[in-house]
Amino acid sequence: KVQAQAKRLTMKSPTAPPPSPLVFLLLAALQSVVTVASTECDPTTPSLASLVSFTDDLRGAAAAYASSSADGTIACPADPNNVFGRSHQRVLLLGIDGLRADAAAMLPLPNLHRLSTMGTSTYWASVQTTEIAVSGPGWASLLTGHEPTDHLVNSNGQADMREIAEPTILKAAKDAVSGLKVAATVTWHPLINDFIDHQDPTTLDARHLANSDEEATEQALEWIQSDEYDFIFVDMDECDGAGHSHGFDGYANEYSEAVMEMDKRVGRLLDAVVQKSQKDDQDVEYLIVLTTDHGGEGTSHSAYNAYNRRIPFFVASNSNRVAIGTMPPEDTGSHMDVFPTILHFLGAPIPNDLEGQVFGFKDYVRASPPTPAPCVPDPTSCSCLDDQSDYRGTIAETETGKTCMRWDVQDPHSHSRTPANYPDSGLENNFCRNPDGEPRAWCYTTDPESRFEFCDIPQCGSTGSTSSPTTTPPAPTPTPPESTPAPTPTPPESTPAPSTVNLPDCTCLDDQSD
Repeated sequence: KVQAQAKRLTMKSPTAPPPSPLVFLLLAALQSVVTVASTECDPTTPSLASLVSFTDDLRGAAAAYASSSADGTIACPADPNNVFGRSHQRVLLLGIDGLRADAAAMLPLPNLHRLSTMGTSTYWASVQTTEIAVSGPGWASLLTGHEPTDHLVNSNGQADMREIAEPTILKAAKDAVSGLKVAATVTWHPLINDFIDHQDPTTLDARHLANSDEEATEQALEWIQSDEYDFIFVDMDECDGAGHSHGFDGYANEYSEAVMEMDKRVGRLLDAVVQKSQKDDQDVEYLIVLTTDHGGEGTSHSAYNAYNRRIPFFVASNSNRVAIGTMPPEDTGSHMDVFPTILHFLGAPIPNDLEGQVFGFKDYVRASPPTPAPCVPDPTSCSCLDDQSDYRGTIAETETGKTCMRWDVQDPHSHSRTPANYPDSGLENNFCRNPDGEPRAWCYTTDPESRFEFCDIPQCGSTGSTSSPTTTPPAPTPTPPESTPAPTPTPPESTPAPSTVNLPDCTCLDDQSD
């Protein structure tokens, strides 16, 4: 059957259909296998350099087949710099809320791997450089190509999200391309209710508020098969839900199972696009973009570290304008690249003020990544350090809402992290601190069943505090029970003479963590 099909392609029989855009790699490969088998064997081992370029060569060969004339003459491959080489483009944007980069890279996810072989990918893209990594500002930066200082979304609150000040990629694409039909199905409803529809209710030609990722997938499958929409946006939220409930950890059963279920759904959508492409004319280009709004650590994703702020990003296409490979380590991209990448694919002009750049296209030269602005310390409001050991504010509850226990008492939890043992760590009252090298600021809780938890501390930006921290009134100084005196802590081996403390203006510690 392989030989017969290859022969039909070679002979250019009038009854032989031309290869469709997303299956051309297979057909071209089959043709090359038969050609080699029918000629004298060459035992020479190919060079690694030739293998590196093999996939791009197949893409070029397929383009030649697609543009062949009826008499069997092979035409020249399409010019990869011709932005308007196709008469029609379709976009599938997949947003996977809370997809942690290392879990996406190490788990058996065959469909994400399929996407990586069809274009450009990375597991080390970044989220926006300012604001904490939560869904409101994360999705706003992904959909607008701007930092929070421009789009003005700083939290998940409805009033804040409805302040979005930049157009989403769905609106920008519809405004730029005449007749473009746009549809969105989301499991996290604020994406439609507070972003897309609130900004412009005419943006979407079809909308669906799903109650599960499965429901969102089924709706997207229906739209793909209907061939009615040019740009489909799908949001899946259950990876994020599993992370908040059980931990963002690829080794944790609940989170890993949610990620693998997501991959199966992505596979069904990819299969639908491939099957649809087999019925399309040869002039249809597809772009599939998959990324996320943030990663995760523990049961949260707000700390300013790589677990939360490094993410996977995939761009796949049958267009010969899209490179096949991975982003270079010195420029791994950002989810703010979604906006300009889709506009570039559609041949639409790209605004000059975007923070994002086109991702994965051969016909676009990316500028060098900007050097991040230095963090402006404001320890009474926010943190500049990854481990938040510089924080000296008054937040006194954990990220799950538990009240913190005072550092100078031993009830309900006995401990050695006392002001006497850690005199330079700011262990005042019951405020969140990191005296001992934990990943971020934490506290003992007043809940006897929960010894300690991490706190949600804002990250300082290049102009100081990026958001107003939530504060809890200090816990009153308790009277220790007469029958259970607090144990005498063991002091450190040596205690240096105290320095004059003026933390906002100077430091007393060698590592400047105060």
